[in-house]
Amino acid sequence: MNAAPVLVGFAAVLVLAFTLVLREPSPGVLAEAHSEIGSSLESCALCHTPTGLDAGCLACHHKIQEQIDTGGGFHVERASDCAQCHPDHHGSAFDVMEAIAWGQEGRGAFLHDHVEFRLSERHDELTCRECHRGSGTFLGLQQECASCHEDVHGGDLFRDCAQCHDQARFKPASRFDHGKSFPLLGRHAEAACDRCHGGLEYREVKGKQCRSCHDSPHRFESKAGCEECHGAADFSWTAGQSKFDAQRHAETGFELSTPHVKLACAECHTPELPYETRFELPTRQADNCRGCHEDVHRGQFGDVTCTNCHTESSFRPAQYGLEQHTSFVLRESHRGAECHACHKESRGARRFVGTPRKCAECHEDPHAGQFPGACTTCHGERSFKPAHYSVANHRGFPLTGAHGAVACNSCHTVVDGVRRFRATPQACAECHQNPHGTQFAREIKQKGCEACHDTTRFRIPQFDHDARTSYPLKGEHREADCARCHRASGQPPVRRYRGTEQSCASCHRDEHRGQFADRSCDRCHSGFREWEIRSFDHARTRFPLDGRHRRISCDDCHPEVRQRDGHEVVQYRPLGRECKDCHEVERR
Repeated sequence: MNAAPVLVGFAAVLVLAFTLVLREPSPGVLAEAHSEIGSSLESCALCHTPTGLDAGCLACHHKIQEQIDTGGGFHVERASDCAQCHPDHHGSAFDVMEAIAWGQEGRGAFLHDHVEFRLSERHDELTCRECHRGSGTFLGLQQECASCHEDVHGGDLFRDCAQCHDQARFKPASRFDHGKSFPLLGRHAEAACDRCHGGLEYREVKGKQCRSCHDSPHRFESKAGCEECHGAADFSWTAGQSKFDAQRHAETGFELSTPHVKLACAECHTPELPYETRFELPTRQADNCRGCHEDVHRGQFGDVTCTNCHTESSFRPAQYGLEQHTSFVLRESHRGAECHACHKESRGARRFVGTPRKCAECHEDPHAGQFPGACTTCHGERSFKPAHYSVANHRGFPLTGAHGAVACNSCHTVVDGVRRFRATPQACAECHQNPHGTQFAREIKQKGCEACHDTTRFRIPQFDHDARTSYPLKGEHREADCARCHRASGQPPVRRYRGTEQSCASCHRDEHRGQFADRSCDRCHSGFREWEIRSFDHARTRFPLDGRHRRISCDDCHPEVRQRDGHEVVQYRPLGRECKDCHEVERR
């Protein structure tokens, strides 16, 4: 470097300084930080060097010079004019570090972007001296949080606080991902850190298993972990009941099946007991039901195991089925009867031991003692009606013919509310009305109705009319219906057999309209087969037939004549016997 210009400049400065000293020794009082420099001309040269003020500043501020030499730090690009940011000669109270460099409100427009530590949130609200304090300089601070903040975790647990914390607040540690080591769910997410970590030294925890922190209230150890029933997100410890299924319950020694599997836990584990012991039951044996259930049979079965008859599925119906009912074998309708129909309530319990077995002890006797013997003589177990007392068993009064098809109730009627079987009337007249009145009183007295009728049918099948009556049946009379001749009359109507009219006119209409009232029909009509005249002898009349008269038809002489009432009748009487009465006389 050419020293001549420098010397000239330095001389000019001295001349100026000398001139100023002559007028005023200093441009102003130095700040308190520079007060030791003094105000003599020699002192001024310490800062105002021949190469400039910046060289004088750097001659004292070695750390800034080191930054410039190493190419690092805030002043590398800002060392050309120190007085621009740090002026002096403004009085002893003037702070060269703040008044202009940082502004009147603390940091002014100073940006912190020249260092790795970026200011944000709470740090951005601080003044510079709140961090840069005590050392008299703003240089040389470390970037680690622990250089300013106390390490509450004790030691070198965490090197980089920013992994867990942000600059907004220390608690909670917003950047810490607890899920990587132990996800916090449910109540765990609400718990204070020191509840598990025992303070702020987080390296030592009891463990990650539930039992590491929680005491088990159960007296059995599940093969699976607590989380099989109790989810980390459950806000209630008892919420684990919903996940404690039948398979888990089997591990306690009591296997659940219907309906136990449907019950709420509290129905067996009474909530009055403390929670730690509420799962302690009086019994755990699956076949000892009395440990929880009342004996509804009141000791009828002694120490017999309940599961001999009942299942865990339901108390009713019992599994004591028909095959087990050997003391009283159930047949027919008894097989379908409800148990309580025979086993009734007595003294607060349904009776099974000592149940009556006789029919009359369960069933009302509808016969009112008529048959003191066993009911099964007549009735089966399928149904009371019909009885199996058949026609063949009816030996006291054999049922023959139509009687075999008659309903029992027809003869065995109800008397005083009870159907009578004993002393049932056996005479026909006691069941059947006598349709003959007193006509056959003598025969009925001697032989009964059986004298004419049998049980096959009421109509008399083989009545010998010729032998037993005074009117033998001949011709068509033998085939005629009895009722045609034996008509009913009187009130009430009674069919007449005794005293029946025997004349033809009593049954048949007189087709001759009284022409032969003085004569019987059988004089002309005989044989009872056909009505045509077979035996009429015209010679016995007043006009014997001879000659051609013997060959002519009857109606040639006996014409049909209309009566006054319009009825036509063959004229037999009277007829003329003269020829002219039938033949026309030839007139001459």
